[in-house]
Amino acid sequence: MKTHLPLALAATLLLSASTAMAAEMSHGIQSDLLYIAETAHNFSGGIQRGTTNEAKGTLDITIDTEKAGWWTGGTWLIDFELDHGGNPSTMAGDFQTLSNIADQNRTRLQQFWYQQQLMNGHLSLLIGTHDLNSEFDVTEYGSLFLNSSF
Repeated sequence: MKTHLPLALAATLLLSASTAMAAEMSHGIQSDLLYIAETAHNFSGGIQRGTTNEAKGTLDITIDTEKAGWWTGGTWLIDFELDHGGNPSTMAGDFQTLSNIADQNRTRLQQFWYQQQLMNGHLSLLIGTHDLNSEFDVTEYGSLFLNSSF
């Protein structure tokens, strides 16, 4: 049986960091810990039949500079992701991907940015590494389909 010691260690560290940050929420620091897991089974067709499991853990830390007592209109975001498991597209033969969380086995800094609101919120400046999928080309109905084109 394959051991998942690195995964257990990373999950423990993420949970510890999230618990420690929870006490600081009233001071402008918020942390969110999210874990998503899924199982996919190919009953027929595709490249091969079988079952695969994949999962994604995310730790987001947001700092509101005004609530933290630093300055007005600033926000920091730090987003860590931990991916593990298989990829159902290897069984089905889908080039676009069947799962939006299957992303090899890796841990990474996904987003790290700072945003400053200017001119009473009429202008905003954002600098850093930002996931543009969260802002552009997002369709309300895309999540209803299995096809990853949406």
